[in-house]
Parts: sequence; C-alpha cells; structure tokens
Amino acid sequence: MTPRQDQADQFDRLRRQAEALINQRSDSGFEATTDILELIHELKIHQAELEIQNEELKRAQLELTDLYRQFEDLYEFAPCGYLNLDPKGLVIRINLAGVMLLNGSRENILHTGFRRLVSPRWQDAYLDALKEAGRTGDRQSLELQLNRAEEAAAWVRADIQADRDKNGAVIQWRMILLDISARKEVESALQRSEKKFRQLFNDMVSGACLLEAADRDSLGHPADFRFLEVNTAFTQLTGIPRDRAIGRTIKQLWPKTEAIWFDQFMLTLTGAQPTQEEGFHGELGKHFLVSAFRLDNQRIGMTFIDISAHKRIEATL
Repeated sequence: MTPRQDQADQFDRLRRQAEALINQRSDSGFEATTDILELIHELKIHQAELEIQNEELKRAQLELTDLYRQFEDLYEFAPCGYLNLDPKGLVIRINLAGVMLLNGSRENILHTGFRRLVSPRWQDAYLDALKEAGRTGDRQSLELQLNRAEEAAAWVRADIQADRDKNGAVIQWRMILLDISARKEVESALQRSEKKFRQLFNDMVSGACLLEAADRDSLGHPADFRFLEVNTAFTQLTGIPRDRAIGRTIKQLWPKTEAIWFDQFMLTLTGAQPTQEEGFHGELGKHFLVSAFRLDNQRIGMTFIDISAHKRIEATL
C-alpha cells in the first residue's frame, strides 16, 4: 500500500468516526435550507475530524515522551560510560557511569577536553585514534589510562565513533568507556609473578629446561624432544647458549645421545608420576642426575645436575 492510499484510508476512517459522532450530536430543532444544513454538517464533520486527530496527536506525544524517558534512563544508568564530544574534543554529554569512571562531577567534566582526562602517557594514542576515526569513519578501539581526581588512575577500553556530515566533516564523536581496571590488575599481578618465577628459574643451581615432543615413531612414541626454554645453569652445564638451544631438538644438538634419556622422557610424558634417572652422556662426557615431570600431553619439564665428581669418588672408593 502506498503512502497516499494509506492516507486516504486513514481519512475515510476519520470521516466515518466523525459522522458517527455527529449523528450522536444531531440538532433536530435547527431549521434551515438544505444547503446550509449540508454545509453545517460538513463543518461539524471537519470539526470532529480535527478533534479525533488532536486526540491521536496527544496519544502519540505521550508515547514519544514515555519512549524518551525510557531512553534517558537507559543512557543514564547504563553499566558503561557514554560520552559525546564536539568537533574540538570537548565533552558535551556524559552519563552517570562515565562520571563515576572519571571520579569527578558532571559540572567539572562537561565542556572539558577529554584529552585532559587521559593519563599523559596515553594522550598521543588517544589523539591518533580520534583522528583516525574522523578520517575513516570507522570505529577505533584502544586501551587508555585515565586521570581521576583524588584516586588512583583507572584503565578503560575506549571505543570511538565519528559522526560525519555528507562532506566528511566531523559533527561529533561518540565514545564508549568500559572499565578494565580489574583485568589490568590481574595482568599486572601475572607479570610480576612471571618475572619472579623467571628469575627463580634462571637463578637455579640445577640446569632446567622445558621440552616438547618433536618427532614420533610408527607407534606414536616420542623419538625426539625440542627445547622450548632453558635457564642459565643449562648453558653452564652443557656449554650450549640459550639462543642456540631454543627451537632445536636433543638429537640436533647431540646426535649420539644415549637411548636411556629418551626412554626416561617418554615414560615421563606417558605416565602421571615424575621420573629420576642417573646416566652418562657420552658427547658431553659427564654423568647427570635427571629429574623430569609431565606438563601436558606434549610437554615435560626437566632439571639435571652434574654428578661426575660424585661418580669419580665412588669409583675411587
């Protein structure tokens, strides 16, 4: 149905409603000519039509008011921060979550350049994202650290979208801020923990390394193991620098390595219990005590110490 047909149908519906209303209000005591009566009848119908249209307009206005109120509540009490920036980057609108993220007052935040609310270290990244959003019209996402009044800085993920006119000029920027402070705190704690255990790993007196199964035989058993990580003591005990060991296999570094070591590592990988083995490594010319433990289906950890001096004492005794 075309808009014109829809309008005509609506007009006919209004006319029928108006005629029914006029019939209820008919004035039987009025005498006039037929033309005057028809004119008055038409005027009354028109008046009734206007009254009905007015009622519909009032109802539509109430519905719009209710929808606007719902939108305001949704915007104001959303769990993430919503901001609107003018073409100069000044905050012209902000919801309650945004105010809480910045830990300020709405009056102090409005008409302030958002750049001033960003930690100095991240201001250039923010400006680059803002310019890119304005240039391409594509949404830009980045992580920022905010300056907050009288409190520690907060981390947010900012999504920036530019509204542009037909000529490509920026009318405003819309920004969504999501609080990621808790995630950043966890990441920082993990980094501290990783640094701590890496230092412990590197400072161990025993050689230590992380291995993964590299080749498998026809039965599916590991035939070789690749070094994923080694510590400082590994280099001291084997003479192999870390950068040379990482990524290479045992057989690539020592082609004549005894089968006893591969048997131990295969047993460790397929079993649930750690293993310990003493043996002689011919190419290195040393006796080692090797302990190995399973990490997953592909990887094992290994520590080893040089017991050559102990073996010489035993032989002497």
